[in-house]
Amino acid sequence: MEQFTQEMLKRLDALASKLGMAATALWGFYIRQARITGAIELVCFFLCISGVFLCNRWRALCWSKTEKGDGYIWGALWSGLGMFGLSALAIGFLYWGATAIFNPGYWAFQTIVDQLKGQ
Repeated sequence: MEQFTQEMLKRLDALASKLGMAATALWGFYIRQARITGAIELVCFFLCISGVFLCNRWRALCWSKTEKGDGYIWGALWSGLGMFGLSALAIGFLYWGATAIFNPGYWAFQTIVDQLKGQ
């Protein structure tokens, strides 16, 4: 773990020197960016939840017409699938949005680690 930490600090210093700033200033930038990213992800969470409610209304409408034999079963099934997909997406947005807002240090660390893995 100590070797990984040293490698992370070395790469963070290299990235900061390329940008012409100190590593502490770069860390502060990541902390500020975490709050912005968290706010955006929470907005996406609420949009997904709104989509779930709209899909639920569509499913209820299609299901009521299916009982009459009008053949709306596919609409009911697709809207159910849409509700499931949007719910899964909403959970992801909520998790990362809350993490970024309430624990920006962890979010910044994860962002740096992900960038190091990509290099």
